[in-house]
Parts: sequence; structure tokens; C-alpha cells
Amino acid sequence: MIYLILLVNYSAISSNLSAEEKAAFVYIQVWGKVRNPGIFQVPPNTNILEAISFAGGPLPSADLNRVKLIRAEGKVRVINISKILKGKADSLAILFPGDIVIIPQSATSKLYDILRVMSMIAGSLGALAIAYQTWRK
Repeated sequence: MIYLILLVNYSAISSNLSAEEKAAFVYIQVWGKVRNPGIFQVPPNTNILEAISFAGGPLPSADLNRVKLIRAEGKVRVINISKILKGKADSLAILFPGDIVIIPQSATSKLYDILRVMSMIAGSLGALAIAYQTWRK
């Protein structure tokens, strides 16, 4: 799966804001299998689970075992949100300005998509075969 990551100039976005307004929120991005992917203005010290919530929550096709956190400086960290939701993780990653969260598609969902496409192709081939047999007579 390829994600188009927006390179955002956050200083240009926030240039018209006062110092108090700048301190009141940070910009982050949440992409992938969430209900409303995009760029979000969130309070400082927002954690990764809250960021996913800001994006409307995960879709049923989301793989919460392999959520990527890409720091503004480029470091990539894979976080198992499922463990966090089950209370088996120690702490939640706090997001900083410019961070990107990517929720990938689950393997089960990918397999379902492949099977769905294959069944559509098979159905189309079957219809073509019937049409050919009818036309040939």
C-alpha cells in the first residue's frame, strides 16, 4: 500500500497565530485505515491513541498491531495499539509537531480484497464464456 504523505510547512500555517495560540495546539497527520484521515490540530501531549480518535477511529480493516509513528525528524517506530487497548502496554507514545501516524490495512482485509476482485473477474469470465457459447451456435 502506498500512502501519499503531505509535506506540510507547519511554520507557514501557524505564522498568523499568537504565541499563546501556537502553544495551545500542534499539527499532526493521521493516515491509512481511519475514518477521517488528514492533518489535525491537537493539544500538546496528545498520545497516539487520542490521535487515532481525532481521525474518527480505526476502520474494521485496520491492522492495529503495526501502527507506524513517523517522527518529524524521520525516525519510524512501529506500535502495537492492540496491546495498548488490552492494557498490556506500559505507555502511550506522545506526539510532537509534525508527527505522522499511519494505520495499515490488516492482512485479512487485504486477502478479502484480493478474493473479492478474483470473484468479480471469475464472474465476468463466466459471463463472457456463456455469451461466446451462445453467439457461436
